[in-house]
Amino acid sequence: MCLFILAAAFFFAGPILLHQLIGPRLRGLASTLVYPCAFVVTQYLYSRLSPSGTYGSIAYTQTFGPLLQVVALAGIWGLLFFLGWSASAAERWSQREPVERGAIVYGVVVESTPASFVLTPLGQSLRKDTPNSEWAAVVFWADLLADSWSYLTECIRSGDSAMLVRPQGVASRWSKDPGASAIFRAVMGTAPTEDYMPIVRALHFSNYQTVADLGGGGGALIAAVLEAFPNLHGMLVDRQESIDEAVSRFEREGLVERCKLVASDLCKEVPSGAEVYMMKHVVVRQISILVQNYVTSPLHTNR
Repeated sequence: MCLFILAAAFFFAGPILLHQLIGPRLRGLASTLVYPCAFVVTQYLYSRLSPSGTYGSIAYTQTFGPLLQVVALAGIWGLLFFLGWSASAAERWSQREPVERGAIVYGVVVESTPASFVLTPLGQSLRKDTPNSEWAAVVFWADLLADSWSYLTECIRSGDSAMLVRPQGVASRWSKDPGASAIFRAVMGTAPTEDYMPIVRALHFSNYQTVADLGGGGGALIAAVLEAFPNLHGMLVDRQESIDEAVSRFEREGLVERCKLVASDLCKEVPSGAEVYMMKHVVVRQISILVQNYVTSPLHTNR
């Protein structure tokens, strides 16, 4: 009787022990294959040595139609392998931290060696120190503005922005981060020119000489407009900090001669000299009033 119990323990506990001993030494998919392979081997040996054969096998407990099609290809051993692999993969996956699991699912990292991960091309773009980094955009939209979404219902009800409906004395996430302004400038108007081409193609500036982009940040939109309309001149208007950072872009793209970079506080003054004025992303009530006073052209693009 004791011998029978020991044999049964070997057939059922053996695959688990092998999984625990060998699995962690392997990487990726291979680490999940130890248990199902050992499970099928021990189940097969058990069926050959037992007078009952395959009677009592867990393969006979499965009733899911599509899964049973495996039997037609590989017999009950193929079904047992699939069941064992599913359990092994689920066990390995459950051992990961939630953040780690999310990073793998979204393709940010891949496992290079057991418990070691490397960034994918998508993950590389999230680094702060890489060309065309998306770090600032992710931090801006998902962190600095995250708490504003909690006021969505009140914003819809009142028609005001989250800044206005926020209770007095409640500090915003934005106000707590000393680098918020720099992150904002790194996001607004800094995308590649081609990202703005769908907007530009919908506009018709052929009959005008000068177009101004108010609060244009890094100047991506006005740069796209100038690229699409070679005979047009532009004006980028924003705070001094944004204008300073936009200079290198216009020099790099050869647009310095065609675009005037103007530092101005739009809440106080909207520079004259353009026939068309554009705004993107942010529309502030005070700015809208000022723009209406300055813009006389029927083609006023409010974006």
